[in-house]
This record gives sequence, C-alpha cells and structure tokens, in this order.
Amino acid sequence: WAAALAALCASSSSVLITPAVAQEAEADDAETLARLFGTRSSVLDISLSPSGTKVAWVASGPGHFEALNVYDLEGDGEIKRITSNTEIVADLSSCDWATDTRLLCNLYGLAERTDGLLLGYTCMFAVDYDGSNPKQITRSQSFRDQGFNQDGGDIVALDVAGEDGKLLITRNWVPQSSIGTQIQSKGEGLGVELLDIETGKRRTREKPDVNASFFIADETGVLRLKARDLADKRGVLSGRRVFLVRDNRKAQWETLDGVTLGGAVIENFSPVAVDAGRNSVLAYQTINGFTALIEIPLSGEQAATIIARREDADIDGLVRIGRQRRVVGVTYATEKRSVEYFDPDLAKLASGLMKALPNQPIISIVGASSDENRLLIIASSDTDPGSVYVYDKTTRRLEVLLAMREALVDRPMGTMTPVTYPAADGTEIPGYLTLPNDVEAKNLPTIV
Repeated sequence: WAAALAALCASSSSVLITPAVAQEAEADDAETLARLFGTRSSVLDISLSPSGTKVAWVASGPGHFEALNVYDLEGDGEIKRITSNTEIVADLSSCDWATDTRLLCNLYGLAERTDGLLLGYTCMFAVDYDGSNPKQITRSQSFRDQGFNQDGGDIVALDVAGEDGKLLITRNWVPQSSIGTQIQSKGEGLGVELLDIETGKRRTREKPDVNASFFIADETGVLRLKARDLADKRGVLSGRRVFLVRDNRKAQWETLDGVTLGGAVIENFSPVAVDAGRNSVLAYQTINGFTALIEIPLSGEQAATIIARREDADIDGLVRIGRQRRVVGVTYATEKRSVEYFDPDLAKLASGLMKALPNQPIISIVGASSDENRLLIIASSDTDPGSVYVYDKTTRRLEVLLAMREALVDRPMGTMTPVTYPAADGTEIPGYLTLPNDVEAKNLPTIV
C-alpha cells in the first residue's frame, strides 16, 4: 500500500471552482431534511496564511470527496481547488500554512494488513498554494521495516526562531531488519525532525525515544516538554507517565515532579502548552471533579496556580491563534458551548461581534496572520450552523467568507432550549428541547 499511499498524498490539480451560493429551497419532506442535516460540514478545516492574504480550507463533497481550496483575499475573486481526495479508505483531514506559499496537509486512512486486520494511519504531504510541487513528507514504508508505521507525523511548531521556512514535526522511527544490508535505521520510537518545507529535507532535532508519546514546543519553536509512558522490564506499559522539561534545545531533560497546587503535591496533570515568555507549562488538572487549567512555573518552586476553572463544567479546550499558537482563551460547555478569552483585546472584540451579528452567536477565533492584524473567525449559534469571517483590525472591517454548512443556508432552524428532567433516583438530567418553527407547541410528536 505504500506506493498507493504515496500517489494519494501527491495527487494534485489546478481546477478553478466558483464560490458556493445558497441553495434553492427544497421541499421539507423527511427524506430531504435527513439528507440536508446528515451532510458533512462544508468546511472541515480552515487556516489563514502568515501574511493574512490567503485562506485555505478542506471542503467536503458528495460521498467521500474532499477538496483543498485556496482563496486569495487580494486576488481575482476565484476559489482555486488545488488538490482533492476521492479515496473511500482515506480522508483529507487538515491543512496548515507552513509558509505564505506552501501548505502542509494531513491524511487519515485505513490499510489492511496481510492477516486482514484494518489499521488506521496518517500521512503528511506538502503542496504549493497553486497546486504545484506536491511532495510526500511522511517517509514511505520500507520492506525492511519490522513493523507497520501508523503515525505519519504531527506539527510541533510552525515557526522556529532563526530557521526561515522550517518547522518541527514528529517522526515515528520503526526498527529495520539488518539482514543483507549494513544500511538501516537503528532508531525506534517517537522523535522530532526539523523540516525544510520547500525541499523536503529534514534533520533530527530530537532523537527517537521508544517510550515518548508526545512533544510540546514553546512559541519560539524550542522543544520544551517530552511525555514518556513508562514500561516494565518486559516492555509492557505500566500506565504511568512522566514529563520531562528543559530550558532550551541544548539543555538536558529534567523530570517535572514535585508540582504542588494549594500546598498539596499533584501528579495527574496533563500538559498542553509551554509559554516561553512566562517560562511555564499550562496543564489540565482535575479539581473537585471538573477539569481546570493550571499554570506550572519552570523556575523556582513549582507551585501551580489556577488559570481557568468552573464549578459546573470541564475546561475542555484551548483557544490558540497565530503562527506561535499563542494561548488566548479556553472553551467549556454548560447549557451551550462558550469561549472565555484571556486576552482583553480579543475578549472585547468577541463581545462586540457577538452583539453586532444576528442572534448573538458564539465567536470563535480560529486563525490569525503572523502579526495578528487579520483574524479568521467563525460565528455560529443554535439557529445558525455558522459562517466564516475575516476581520481586519487595522481597517476594522468584517468580511463574510464562507458558510460552514452550505446545504442549510437560509433554512430556518428551531431554537434549542436547555431543559432538565428528573431520573428515577432524582438526579437531574440535562437536555435540549427543540420545537419546529411556526407551529403551536402543543400535542407534537416527540423524537428522543
């Protein structure tokens, strides 16, 4: 399957397509509604170029079709389809701008082993914004490999200080057989490479570690944290995980332990980001049954402080923007999904847009130019599947770009009302009541 995968990763075209428009109203019979609401989101993934002048998104189509589209905000108004995927066993899942002219994309697929077992895998490839110069980034499977490599790599840092056009990606080293050759890869496990996105050349930045599970870089592109899953002498995972940290890429790894919160030692925290400016780690930690976000200083006493916490819900995600993936807020869900911004300017902007746009939608900032003057925003609500906007801080101009679900454009949707009802033991069960539009809320059939 390696040859087929390489061909899939390298497929490309330069067909132009016209901007999508709202579809004509269709009869609201059950079959039509089921088809419209069962259709995948029109925008599966979206990103803004470093200059803020181009937008790339993975668009869904009929069946298993996905396309990578690029739109130049300062160009001729045409949307360019630069590559597409029609494979049933693979999905084009995401694309990020590595530079202002080149994208790094990820495929997720299934492959069948010789014994018939299906295994999931990922594959990375790069392509220019006009569809030219496609190149597979994930190393192809070798007949000498002693295992199936399911991990095609992840982006650790889009920008690395002092290394223009280069980024950090993970690589899973698979041990190779030495029979009949002296040329073999002797490493095993997860490591990190510095990738030149133009040439595809790379060099090892962090040697493979058979017990490594993930790495985190700070906003300057320096690897600052490594997670290791411990195993016993037989190589069986013990269920314990340790975290190693360092001040810079040349320093030795040191175990992050002895972390305290409120004077008590904590061990089951989960790091998610490193802040170079504050020299600290952001991590999830369970407090009174709910997940909170804490900050752990990497100098002096490692006494953690709470950054974001709720008494009624988990903090379940970070809001990051810009090339450095700067953490600017968190997400959580109570009666509805909400975003809490740490950055006062972004919080003010989100609040203003929420009031200005119809139905006071949730404002999610999903991308930014390098200078953060242009922002990519998704506004959505229970009655609106959402639209993508580009906001220019300099001109204070908000421009609508795409509908998140083209099939539902201009189609009225029922308001969702949060409700609770008691279970047999008295526990209050949360739920939502959605009523049809323009119909009296009386003696209606119920769908649970």
